[in-house]
Amino acid sequence: MKKLVLISTLLLTSTLSPLTHAQVKKCSDANGKVTYTQATCPKATRKDQTLLAYTPTSSAKPNQGRDLYEESKAFNQRQEQRDYLSAVESHNRAAVDAFQKAIDKPLEPGQVRETRLTLTSPSMSPKPKK
Repeated sequence: MKKLVLISTLLLTSTLSPLTHAQVKKCSDANGKVTYTQATCPKATRKDQTLLAYTPTSSAKPNQGRDLYEESKAFNQRQEQRDYLSAVESHNRAAVDAFQKAIDKPLEPGQVRETRLTLTSPSMSPKPKK
């Protein structure tokens, strides 16, 4: 009964703390006395079996062969591209607004309107910063 309680307690505590590394070993000495331990069995005893072994695993491995410098560099390039496209979009909106204001002005009789709208076409690579 004591063994059952001990094993139950060990199993329960190991499931409650899954972030720890645990091994429960059953050791018996020459007289047949059985002890349970998480450390190595004492010299005068022999290890009968490992009852519980838990090694935490994680799907996220450090770096996984990734080049963080290259990832950061690629991220920064994407951010520059996004900023550039945002600036082009803002410029084009301002040009459209100015064009709209120009064509909304009333004309005098006989007056001819000449208005040009120039939009910026974004290139696929941002202009280098100076």
